[in-house]
Amino acid sequence: MSLNVEVPIGGGGGVTAAAIEATFTAANQIYKGTGSGVGALQDFGTVLNFQFAAAGQLFVGTGAGTGEKLAIGSAGQVLTVGGADPSGLEWAAAPPGAALATAREVAVGTGTAIVTYTPAASGNFLVAIYFRVIIATTNVTVTVTWTDATGAQTLTLLNVVAETTGSYTFTSFMVDDLATDAITVTMTAGTASQVYASASILQG
Repeated sequence: MSLNVEVPIGGGGGVTAAAIEATFTAANQIYKGTGSGVGALQDFGTVLNFQFAAAGQLFVGTGAGTGEKLAIGSAGQVLTVGGADPSGLEWAAAPPGAALATAREVAVGTGTAIVTYTPAASGNFLVAIYFRVIIATTNVTVTVTWTDATGAQTLTLLNVVAETTGSYTFTSFMVDDLATDAITVTMTAGTASQVYASASILQG
């Protein structure tokens, strides 16, 4: 919305606050000069829109009463605190993520990969595992595999252990894994459709 209003300037007929206030017709409007002795009412959002030069730009503060336009980042980046920009903000690669799995049925015979995660960078990762036996006692095997600086590792948490009906959880533990090498939680059940598992792998 734009409403041109001529307002006398200079001499005894200068602009007064009351004269400008009388021109407002809605909240969040501002009075913008459009020429010598001429102004226009515009919505605040419309005025801001005029300042953007490209899609994805953000207005960010750089100090008291100052700001700038921050360009959009690249695909996969997130806005974070840091960097040399006066705003104190920068676009950076998203931190290593996580893998989650919920209520996955554990197969008989061949191991079922409950969850697997391949990190882009080496680091510490937290592994959490839960499972439940729903009807009758059945054998359960649980293993976790990963690769650290000494080579491939396998941790066997349960090895063909008869578990009664109920819910079970392991204390979460940390592993150190190399970049591009998968961390995998694998389970095997002695009876079909009896065991369901959930697991997560999170950056530590």
